[in-house]
Amino acid sequence: MRELLGIGQSAKRLKRQMPLKNSAAKFLLEVYNIVEEQETENVQESSLWLSNKRSKRSMRGSNFLTELDVMEIAKCNTIITFPSKPFSTATNGDFNIVFATNRVSNDLQLVHSVLRIYQQPNDDKITQNPSKQPATVYVYQETLDQTFKILSSINTTIAYKGWLEFDITGTLNKWLKQKSEHYLDLKIGVNIRRENGTKKDELQISAQDLGLIMPYSDEDFQPFIIAYFNGPELLQKIQKLRTKRNIPMKRNIPVALPSNWKSAMCKRHDFVIDFEDLNMGEWIIAPKRYEAYFCAGECSFPLNMQTDATNHAIVQNLMNIKRPSLPKPCCTPVILSSIKILHYDINENAVLTKFANSIVKGCGCN
Repeated sequence: MRELLGIGQSAKRLKRQMPLKNSAAKFLLEVYNIVEEQETENVQESSLWLSNKRSKRSMRGSNFLTELDVMEIAKCNTIITFPSKPFSTATNGDFNIVFATNRVSNDLQLVHSVLRIYQQPNDDKITQNPSKQPATVYVYQETLDQTFKILSSINTTIAYKGWLEFDITGTLNKWLKQKSEHYLDLKIGVNIRRENGTKKDELQISAQDLGLIMPYSDEDFQPFIIAYFNGPELLQKIQKLRTKRNIPMKRNIPVALPSNWKSAMCKRHDFVIDFEDLNMGEWIIAPKRYEAYFCAGECSFPLNMQTDATNHAIVQNLMNIKRPSLPKPCCTPVILSSIKILHYDINENAVLTKFANSIVKGCGCN
């Protein structure tokens, strides 16, 4: 299970679970909570529903989780957040932000990626008409020949308050394919546009003067990268592991089962997965345990409506009466739902992984 989550059997054991201190981990926790609430309330994605939920969580900015985020979440099965490193620096007024994006699993395909930086209006630098004074924030890298390559940019005003989002999908995808052991280094610059009568000019100012939050400042507003991936399904991961080596057997974990689970009619039974039993408690943020359920019981004649039997199972059951050597239908899951697991990876980044068809919702005879 550890390798299925990208942790690995040889990963160091955490002494204790790390607190969710930075904005990167808190973003994924908010994603997890909102997805869980959405499924519990059985509602469709809507701007009204999201805005109602967002109004209760305005501490980290009204656009901490946007409608675009919800759309991206629905299209992928793995989300990784990369927090900025505390040794990021400021040079000549520009931010130099560093991220550890190495050691991402080879079987993950990047779908979309954004860099987020929080802007807090700097009252000492605001002019008389702040809302009308535009600014451009741009992300760039310094090339080997000491020229600058702009990767992404966004327009704002010096009075804006909230998260700025930059599309860096191409940059991160190229970086991941290089398999570099070095940190991803991004620079942030700011220009403001001023009007002097009929004349317009641009002035470069420091990122701090615009109110951009540095990596070593308030942890709730640290810059971070969100990367949306698609990876193999759970069955494919298990098959891949089995081809590498024999999966060692673990100690038997006692499971409380009803005494008549084999003789009763086909139905769903309780079955709880507890990550502490799998020695993974320190890596799992949420859920600590979940109800997976299992299907068991007899598919004997006559099959009633509760067994949700297929036509094939009904005919097979009838033939079993005539030919006892023919096996009876089996009690199996017919309705399944996904499970979302929020956990840390070997780099101690927060990761949200979605595994399809992991929770039994209904059983039937097949």
